[in-house]
Amino acid sequence: MVPREESVVAMVERRGDGWGERVTTALSDGLSLIGAALYVAAEIGEPWCLACAHGAIEAPPRVHWQLPDACGELALPLLVGEPAPQTWQACIPIRSNGSPVGLLAVGAKRSGGELGAADNILIDMVAAQLAAAWPGSSDAVQEPSRGPSPGAYALRPALRPVVAHRSGFQDIIGTSPALLRVLDLVERVATTDASVLITGETGTGKELIARAVHEHSARRTGPFVALNCPAIPLDLAESELFGHERGAFTGANEVRPGKLESADHGTIFLDEVGELPLIVQVKLLRVLQEREVQRVGSNKSRKVDVRIVAATNRDLRAESATGSFREDLFYRLAAVPVHLPPLRERQGDIALLATHILGEACGKYGRNIRGFAPEALGALESHVWPGNIRELQHVVQRAVLMCDGERLEKAQLGDFAVDSQRNVSLHTTLKREKLRRIEAAMIKTRGNQSAAARLLGMSRSNFARLLKALDLRPARERYW
Repeated sequence: MVPREESVVAMVERRGDGWGERVTTALSDGLSLIGAALYVAAEIGEPWCLACAHGAIEAPPRVHWQLPDACGELALPLLVGEPAPQTWQACIPIRSNGSPVGLLAVGAKRSGGELGAADNILIDMVAAQLAAAWPGSSDAVQEPSRGPSPGAYALRPALRPVVAHRSGFQDIIGTSPALLRVLDLVERVATTDASVLITGETGTGKELIARAVHEHSARRTGPFVALNCPAIPLDLAESELFGHERGAFTGANEVRPGKLESADHGTIFLDEVGELPLIVQVKLLRVLQEREVQRVGSNKSRKVDVRIVAATNRDLRAESATGSFREDLFYRLAAVPVHLPPLRERQGDIALLATHILGEACGKYGRNIRGFAPEALGALESHVWPGNIRELQHVVQRAVLMCDGERLEKAQLGDFAVDSQRNVSLHTTLKREKLRRIEAAMIKTRGNQSAAARLLGMSRSNFARLLKALDLRPARERYW
């Protein structure tokens, strides 16, 4: 058997992708901690060695500690000859194949508060994924211990859903800064009645964000009505949205209220709103201005109290300039723009999402799969995911059907990563990299284009020309 210290060092050198740094960074930023540190185990009785650290947490290069007997407790280890650093709030053992192989040190909250239940769930997930990724590990998850004492939280199974950085977003999984910015904005705008336009690529979870806006608003006791605009036949779009009277057209054999009336005192979600015909856009604008609808075949207007949340994967601003989408409607819908980042900009969330999807798929198909092999998890994390979360869901679900063991292996994921890279041209790859770097710079500078240009080593004029060449019109408020 390979000595632990040698295997861990080999793992860090072999990955070479900032794996440990990404883990500690995501944990610190996601929980608003002063920092986090990862230690690896040498032989029994030898010091624990610092692998990486993030933030202002104290991180001695070596610590001489003995773990408590209780398996999986979130608590400071028993000290041997030295006190715990003052900035440490807890230390979580990482166990692989039943043996302690590492320690995850968690710093105090930046606000000075205590770790809450949602925080503990996230820490559980991180600890389980660290154990799953350890070299030589045959356990993809940690076994849950029973009956933790108050203040000492047991590691839970990795297949348990992980909420985002706070309770109230139970269906939204992730801790990446890009996602947390979206959730902060959702909390701010949900309490208002302003219209919200959610933009983002296909498969990024725009309907989940729309539901979060509804659930965090005063309208949460009212209906949430979702309408997939591309699925409506063009000749029925007006009737579907606004309703119709009996005899209004052939086949209208009875009075039928539209989706807007059905959403009265609640929220209506218009998915891919850019697909609506121009004639329907005109009537929708009237709803936003006058708060009333008029059914097809009727001269009577009906008052409605409804909040409109729309979503699109198209550039409606550009389309409004060409006349393919009404400019006045665009500005009404985009009172508060919310941009949902693609999965390639949320790399730290891929393992969390994949594990959550795996748990759901196991329940659906009656499988007992405990997690991912390290190579499988690495393949998922390195993929660019052009189909975003929806593509990840399909890949994991298919792998579950192909798996006969206790964990998913890389071979069972199929050749999705190979196919996606083989079909991408050099031009497309370069464009994606430019977009990624521009997005990262804009996030760091909170949308300040001059500062972003300096960060990229460019002049402001060259940066503006690059944005024009890539057909980018990044609004500054998107990054706040």
